[in-house]
Amino acid sequence: MSDVFIIGTACTVFGKQADKSFHQLVREAYLDVIADAGLTPDDSSRIEQAWFGNCGMGQWGQGGIRGQVCFTPLVEEGLFAQRVPIINVEALAPRDRSLFMVPARTFFRANRR
Repeated sequence: MSDVFIIGTACTVFGKQADKSFHQLVREAYLDVIADAGLTPDDSSRIEQAWFGNCGMGQWGQGGIRGQVCFTPLVEEGLFAQRVPIINVEALAPRDRSLFMVPARTFFRANRR
């Protein structure tokens, strides 16, 4: 069995933020996660996997790979490591337990064998 750790969490402020792009919201949340974990963007190579929660980005034209699209500017700026697997979770309230339940079920299912 592998050890799994959640080292930092963050969430943007709930509410309409029409003055910010998806990229700006992701940047804000990502930098808050890094700070919450006690890391700096220079430590991004230590991140082995990311889960990206969203709700309805398809309404604005981004049909798939939403996390990858939103993290691309961070990768280009050297704030997030290249080739980190990003799992996209679309849910009514993706910042809730959905981001914990899916990986937990996957982990326990894989380790039952």
